[in-house]
Amino acid sequence: MHRALDQLKVRPEAIIVDGNRFKPYYQPTANGQKQTAIPYTTIVKGDGKYLSIAAASILAKTYRDDYMNQLAEE
Repeated sequence: MHRALDQLKVRPEAIIVDGNRFKPYYQPTANGQKQTAIPYTTIVKGDGKYLSIAAASILAKTYRDDYMNQLAEE
C-alpha cells in the first residue's frame, strides 16, 4: 500500500484502510527528509462500510485476476 501511495501525484489528507493493521505512512520529500505521517484510520470490514474501499477492492481483484490470466497464458 505504501508503494501505491508513493505514486500518487496529490498528497492525500487522510487514508482509510480496510483491515486492522497499517504502518504509518510518511510521504517522501525531494530532499529525503520525512514529513509528518498522513492521518489514517483502519476499518475492519471496511469494504462493507465505505464505497471508496469497496471500489478499490474491486479494482484490485480485477487487476489480480487479469494478471493471473496473463501468467497462465505464458
